[in-house]
Amino acid sequence: PPRPCRSAMPTKHDPLVGVGNARIAAANLRKEILDQGGGDGSHHVTLRTFTLAGISWLGFGFALLLFCRLYHHVPFFTVVVASLVMFSGFAVASVSKCREAWQESMGSFFVGSLVIGTMVGLNIYYRFFIFYDHYMEAKVYTNV
Repeated sequence: PPRPCRSAMPTKHDPLVGVGNARIAAANLRKEILDQGGGDGSHHVTLRTFTLAGISWLGFGFALLLFCRLYHHVPFFTVVVASLVMFSGFAVASVSKCREAWQESMGSFFVGSLVIGTMVGLNIYYRFFIFYDHYMEAKVYTNV
């Protein structure tokens, strides 16, 4: 009788079969990371860190300024502007997913800093500024 081919023979599960694939995938990931910084392999880690930190501080400062300075006078406008800026952060997050890996975090950092800035700004307003603004508007001068 003819011998059956090797693929038709029953085999046991070999735990070392997938090890080569994992090593190849890890090598490809390292190569992708090296290619992100440019052809010379420099990663520009410091520049990327300052970019993400700057975007976070920009969003936080904008939200804080918006809620501390304008919320008392035009609250609806303040909430609408904060929402529009937050949606622009979501747009940056969705658009940058097709670019380099570190750029995926830009929109998320911006939206997160806006949310935290909004919470801190509202906390500061309702703890301190509401009384100050109330007393400044409550002054009544009489001609006595």
